Amino acid sequence: MVSRPETPAFKDQSPRTDGEAMVGTVYAAYVEGRRRPKDSSLEAGRLELLSAMSARLKSRLSAGDLLLISRCKRCCDASRSIADHANIDGARLLLNAARVFAGADELSDEARILCRSEIIPAHAYVEFRCRNFLQSRRLVRESLVVDQQLEEQYGYSGSHAHRLHLLTRMVALESRISGVKSGLQLSVQVFRYLTGKSESVPVPGNWGRKYKTAITPHLLRFFAVQLVGEIAAITTDPTKKRLASEALDGMDPEIFDCDDDFWRTQVLAWLRLKALSSSDVGPYLTCCATYLAQNSPKMPILWYTAALDAALACASFTSEESIRLRQEVVSDLARSRYLRPELQQAVSVLRKGLRRALATGCLPN
Repeated sequence: MVSRPETPAFKDQSPRTDGEAMVGTVYAAYVEGRRRPKDSSLEAGRLELLSAMSARLKSRLSAGDLLLISRCKRCCDASRSIADHANIDGARLLLNAARVFAGADELSDEARILCRSEIIPAHAYVEFRCRNFLQSRRLVRESLVVDQQLEEQYGYSGSHAHRLHLLTRMVALESRISGVKSGLQLSVQVFRYLTGKSESVPVPGNWGRKYKTAITPHLLRFFAVQLVGEIAAITTDPTKKRLASEALDGMDPEIFDCDDDFWRTQVLAWLRLKALSSSDVGPYLTCCATYLAQNSPKMPILWYTAALDAALACASFTSEESIRLRQEVVSDLARSRYLRPELQQAVSVLRKGLRRALATGCLPN
């Protein structure tokens, strides 16, 4: 493992725009930003929602219903997990096991619908990992209908949170079915809904302010960060980087003009930085250094994906700072639970470049 030497504090060197001259500044910014604490409020908001949903279930369902729902959910969660590791046959077996629990004769109608709300999106995710995107989209739309039924017929207001999560899946699917530009256009509409600038999204179902009453500001942040994670994933393809940059550059900043400055200082700042990623490397790295130093990994997906992009931009340089930056980003992200598989592939690109540098004797002592 590479030792992490003391690094001088970040100093704004924005007048310098030469790419290689900026690498050391980016590395210093990365080290400085990494020292800062992460924001636990996103996870707290998610756990608060899960607690409220659990209380709702316990107040309405029998112990037998709750047991079967729990077993169904465990199978669905496990199917997603092993699908990420390319064990598709195992994922399908787990989904079949979940369907057995959902089909139990003793299950109430309400509990059966709750099981479907677990099985259908898990099935959609497995199809997504198989690149069966049209089938996955059909299942996500079906899942949206089930969630709305839970909201409107059974009073599970928290189900709207799952519908917000499914919107991020729709963005991922739209980009793969109709192209990156179309996916990013849908993401704009989802951002508008999350920030309250719009009362609807171009996705089937009933939407609006009345459905968002159970969604706290922390949860809205959580889904915004999820959406940014999807945008990061769909813009990793280097052949589509310029198209993605143009689409992001055209995003109306007024969407993020909210009372909660998170939208401007975190989300909008990240999107603007991503839009610059296809620009000349010098000005881009200048902005990366400022972002990494000033924002810190309070929002891990945002900060670490920006760091990953910066490290990829530095891959053509052989200075000690460039290699140390790439080593540390690879090491940090190898332990991260925040990256989608597409971003893990980008980490693999960095790792291969470092191996080539090692083979040619370019690594620092």
